Amino acid sequence: MKRPYSVLGALCLLALYCAVIVGCVPTELIANPEIERWCGDRPCLWQVQGQIRRVGTWNKDDYAVELVSDQAELSQTNADANALTCINFSMLSKIDAGTRVFVELDFNADGSAEWSQRLPAGDYQPVNYLVTPPTWYHGVRFIVRKDGPGHAIIAKLRALPYGACTGAPVPLDDRPDGATCESASQCKTAACTDGYCGTCGSRCAYCNDPVPCDCPDAAVSCTCADAGHHCSQERAAAICAFGDAGTICACADADGGC
Repeated sequence: MKRPYSVLGALCLLALYCAVIVGCVPTELIANPEIERWCGDRPCLWQVQGQIRRVGTWNKDDYAVELVSDQAELSQTNADANALTCINFSMLSKIDAGTRVFVELDFNADGSAEWSQRLPAGDYQPVNYLVTPPTWYHGVRFIVRKDGPGHAIIAKLRALPYGACTGAPVPLDDRPDGATCESASQCKTAACTDGYCGTCGSRCAYCNDPVPCDCPDAAVSCTCADAGHHCSQERAAAICAFGDAGTICACADADGGC
């Protein structure tokens, strides 16, 4: 095993750089990142697939997670992470040569990871990634998974907002109407108008706008459904009351949604 003091020193220098040079205030994006709190046979606030177990590290008071079964997975979703421009994703890993372990980010937490990296072999090696999120997303799921046999231990899983990333944003397509976009290929409806997916642009991006369906083009039929949002039955009549002869608003036709 490598001397633990060198590992701790590297982590301290990274934290000092963040606080002094970059001037950032760490805000944890992952709950229970030290994996010190356990709820039965799994770390609290983490989702587990396959078989894992709690193990110690070089310090008897520190806990880590061993990914035991071939398809073991540890994940956690932060539904409030929406507007980050750079994520610092880090951990300590003890992985034997030949063992396949991946860290992944699933933006929108829809079951499909858009960013994935294989962890290198090492003996409690500090691993750090700076990831530029997509230009639009709602929430992110942090994942560590093993693919196949081998020995793998993970400790100190952390994710922090970072000042700036140099890489290109992670691609994210199939965006709903009302999501921001740079090109039509990013949108589920293959339409990007005034920087928003859909045909109505920003004027119909949100159903809670005072006049949500007031499209500038009278020939365009724009409803709340085009924005990918929902209206309550109580608000439906009020929202549709803003419609005029040049704007089609169909909220009143919906049973709880547009």
